[in-house]
Amino acid sequence: MLVTIRAGPIPAIEELINDLKAEKTPNLSHLIQIVYLIIDELADLSIQSETEIRDKTLKVAKALADNPNNVNITDLTNLRWQVDKLVSLIENQLYCVTGLNSSDNKALQEPHRKAYILDLVSELEIAQGGIHRLETRVNGLYDSYQTVGSSRVEKRFRILTIVSAITLPFSLIAGLLGMNVGG
Repeated sequence: MLVTIRAGPIPAIEELINDLKAEKTPNLSHLIQIVYLIIDELADLSIQSETEIRDKTLKVAKALADNPNNVNITDLTNLRWQVDKLVSLIENQLYCVTGLNSSDNKALQEPHRKAYILDLVSELEIAQGGIHRLETRVNGLYDSYQTVGSSRVEKRFRILTIVSAITLPFSLIAGLLGMNVGG
């Protein structure tokens, strides 16, 4: 029995829990095997989420390249929030797995279990590198969006400046000729 302190169910590992109940998993003799299965399941979900966010980032990048008016700031802010959340999640998972790897628990020191943990560390390090590259890409998209917005504002100011330059002489002449002076 694995006891956790949690207010509600954990939908992310519901399938794993059902497999454990139905005994579809290999023979479990140590608690550490269950912990590994849980962390492995969560790591797989994180990598799946990273792939989904990467696909969303590519769609936003294409939309920004094709027609910047089709992209709004909420799309980018939402994408940035998802990436930040995933960065934090993967860093926490990597911290936990690295802790398991450096543990002096006898069950973890067995060569085949150690290999599983090292594989999981490697997988999460690759995921961490990928999510950091994705974070850079999303920040680049955000900067591109800001540049497009600045360009729009610059065009409006240019038109306003031209209109002002045309109307200023007329305003000056009307002001001089409209003065009430004696004589």
